[in-house]
Amino acid sequence: MNSNSYRISLNTLFFFLFFSIPFAFHAQVDKADSLKYQGRYAEALHIYDSLLEVDIKTANLRSQCVDYNNMGNVYSDIGNYKKSTEFFFKSIKLAEQLNNKQMLASIYYNIANNYFKANKLNYSIDFLKKVINLLKDEKNNESIMGSCYDMMGGIMTVQKKFDSALVCHNIAEKLFTKSQNINMRTNVYVNIANLGIAKRDFKLAKEYSLKSLSEFEEQKDYIGVAASYINLQAAKFGELKSTDANYNKSLTECVALLDSAILAIKDISSPETYLVIYQDKDSLYYFLKQFDSAYFYVNKYHTLNDSIHAIEKNKQLDELKLLYDVEKKEQENLLLKKTSENQHYLVVILIIVLISIVLVSLLIFRIVKFRSRHKANQLEQQLLRLQMNPHFLFNAINSIQNFILKKSQQEAYDYLAKFAKLIRIVLNNSQEKTLLLNQELEMISLYVEIEQLRFNNSFDFDIDIGSKINKYKISVPSMLIQPYIENAIWHGLMNLGSERKGILNVVISETNHVLKIIIQDNGVGREMAKQFRSEDLHQSVGMKLAEKRLFLINQMQEFEKAKVIVTDLYDSNKKASGTKVEIFIPINGK
Repeated sequence: MNSNSYRISLNTLFFFLFFSIPFAFHAQVDKADSLKYQGRYAEALHIYDSLLEVDIKTANLRSQCVDYNNMGNVYSDIGNYKKSTEFFFKSIKLAEQLNNKQMLASIYYNIANNYFKANKLNYSIDFLKKVINLLKDEKNNESIMGSCYDMMGGIMTVQKKFDSALVCHNIAEKLFTKSQNINMRTNVYVNIANLGIAKRDFKLAKEYSLKSLSEFEEQKDYIGVAASYINLQAAKFGELKSTDANYNKSLTECVALLDSAILAIKDISSPETYLVIYQDKDSLYYFLKQFDSAYFYVNKYHTLNDSIHAIEKNKQLDELKLLYDVEKKEQENLLLKKTSENQHYLVVILIIVLISIVLVSLLIFRIVKFRSRHKANQLEQQLLRLQMNPHFLFNAINSIQNFILKKSQQEAYDYLAKFAKLIRIVLNNSQEKTLLLNQELEMISLYVEIEQLRFNNSFDFDIDIGSKINKYKISVPSMLIQPYIENAIWHGLMNLGSERKGILNVVISETNHVLKIIIQDNGVGREMAKQFRSEDLHQSVGMKLAEKRLFLINQMQEFEKAKVIVTDLYDSNKKASGTKVEIFIPINGK
């Protein structure tokens, strides 16, 4: 069962630290901040960049420090953690020159938050410790220190260091109580409840869920109230055993707690909270064997989840275009600036300056053209990844439709559960250009398992990984292997009929720092598959998108000399006996 996210505490901490520092915000900064909170990141960046240019000209180090910090926060919000870290470290250098501990502490925290979102948890803890060491001798620092300890506790919960996490949360609770910061103390209660659920200490989870519920009700924080009810039902469910005499009654009480959560947010737009409630209700009704209700809530969950992700995808596409336009305009301004500077030399020697302007202009034009083409390739590759996900999901949904029409309700429900897990993996990975090999293989294994269920286990599947390969360190382009697996199943193995049982093998090896992935099936072969495709009008869109992505990846030199070779296989009678796909990816690619 789900519990409430640690995000509540993170967001509260971010705003607290940011506004507790006496920055001299003027109208333009306020406008940029407002745009950032609305998700209009490109417009906010444009204003921050303009302010930075003015502050550099006026040698205003304090304002420059704020500008770099603000730009770092924007890039962190849009998921560009590398660039955000660059801006934060520029801000750190200025804060150190100014010897301003409060500004330095805020930037350290922002870097910790940045590493947390990038899932680099140990780095995040290191910077939280920097904040604590920096401010430990300062007065009136209880709230800031408490926030750092609370965040460290949340990170340690994620790392399953439960005892250390509880110590950090208890320190945070005492500090917030001392500073009378009730809102932040309530967030600590939520996080301790989450910790209790994670370590299966349901007594602890209940105790702190009730504490958070009481304080959220006093504060009229109805999203917090709903979160507390969700944690209470998660704790109650965790204690249940199917052999309990009142098992069904307790499950019904869990449903009632979720109904209370819905009632708390009935007038509030909180899709993420509803998403957790729908998923938990689906599970509860499943255990109650009320499959109609379970199916109702799993449908509501997927409908809402698809809506949320569709909005996010559209927002990402719009933001990519805006950011591209901003960077393109900056490049054009740079070109105009260089040209203007060069014109100054006309006063000195006309002929020399004319030659210099021509040479410099040509050089700058080539640089701008190269960068623009590189940026366009990046944008196109991101758009291709976004196209591959709907294509993949469309095929999977078709599989579900066929399965539900042919199978029993229980089997269809199990199939939907596997599909939901696969959806989560695909959507979580959809924004990443590369994935660790083990993540890619996990997604592929689940996809093949679903296809085996759909086709009554008419084919066998095996993955063989070389002993020298560390699948937890090697990165590959995301969603690159799956289209070839899908093609082998749909066009090779499924057309075998009763001729022979299908076999699909994936063999991964490494030679001279090049990863070789072989996908081999014993299907009908490409020529015969074309005849079947002409009848059902199905085209291998996924393979075409994958090939186009490889072409762009090579152009951008992310995985230099990556390539795919497809070979038709024949038996001793020269009859088609399958297809072999070989994918070559340099391991040292970035």
